[in-house]
Parts: sequence; structure tokens; C-alpha cells
Amino acid sequence: NKKVDRGFIDGTGIGLYLRYLNRLKDSLEETFDAKYFFAALRPLEQLLTTTGVDFSYMADYVHPGHNRYPAGHATKFYEAADTALDTFKIESGDRVNLIYAAYVVAMGRSGILVHLPEDNIASGYLADLPEFNNWKAKK
Repeated sequence: NKKVDRGFIDGTGIGLYLRYLNRLKDSLEETFDAKYFFAALRPLEQLLTTTGVDFSYMADYVHPGHNRYPAGHATKFYEAADTALDTFKIESGDRVNLIYAAYVVAMGRSGILVHLPEDNIASGYLADLPEFNNWKAKK
């Protein structure tokens, strides 16, 4: 058992939030480096390019100006789960449920064609979750 300073001494919990933000900064840097390297169009942009039809109204979607792979929002969700897992004593069954919850939230953006599932899975790898260690990025 490793002892973790949870940052709750003053009752604010700010230490936990700051730990998450510091870890997230590193993960998002990796995410956006990969977005630049892979330069993959978002599904809605790909549909517009190939069909000439704009489907963005389906998702109330505005293109953020960067590529899809890997998914930045998914990186945030997985990093939050990873920070919680490293900070609190969480039983193995609850660990699985926490990872599943982050996965489901991340995949919701695939359902509206903002991302593909592989974008979200790659983000789990970038958040250093061991469940995603076998993920290999392919161009």
C-alpha cells in the first residue's frame, strides 16, 4: 500500500483536483502531439469531404479546429479515473466499474460521429491505464 497525500487536510480537496490537473496536462500534451502526427479527419468532416453533405446538425457540432485521433475528452475522462484509482483505495470490482464508466462516457462522442471508437481507446493508453497497455497506435 502506498500512502498518498489526498490534499484533504484543510477540508477543501483542492490537492486532489490539482493532482488531476497536473496529470491531465501531461496526458493532453501527448494527445495533441498525436493529433498533429496522425492528422485524422473527424467522422463528420470525413462525411462532408466524401459526400458533400453536412451532417453536423445531427450532433449540434462545431468543428474545434483540430483532428480527431486521439480524443481529448476521453483523455480527460480516463485521467480522472486514473487519478481516483491512484488516490483512493478502490476494490478490484469497483476499479472495473470506474474504467467502464469512463469508457461509456468517452464512447458517447463516437455515437454522434465526433470521434471513432479507436480515438477513445487510444486516449486510455495515453492516460496510462494498464487496461489499455496493449493498444498500439496505427497510421
